[in-house]
Amino acid sequence: TSPSLLPALILSLSPSSLPSGSFTMAPSYSPTSQCHDNVRFRILGLDCNEFKFFANFVPCSKISNLGIPKIGSIEVMTNCPRTCGYCETGAPSSLPSVNPSKSMLPSAE
Repeated sequence: TSPSLLPALILSLSPSSLPSGSFTMAPSYSPTSQCHDNVRFRILGLDCNEFKFFANFVPCSKISNLGIPKIGSIEVMTNCPRTCGYCETGAPSSLPSVNPSKSMLPSAE
């Protein structure tokens, strides 16, 4: 088979068998962040964006102190990492830290 001369109206789910004739040294698009809030998540009628108000005063790992059940605080941390401030990480250092930090996410028990 050979490639068509005109673009298809329906996208294919499989990759092409041949590479394109031209390439670039730079990516086509800026990379997207893998760390994002789940837009479908809601707890107690609030979404991640609405939890941002609380996250400004209380770390997400401590929102159970506000009356939210512990499992709810784990759900918030899992579904709202950007809101909770878990996305902002710098480039890793070349050497391990002398004083490693503890995880903000509690282990499931």
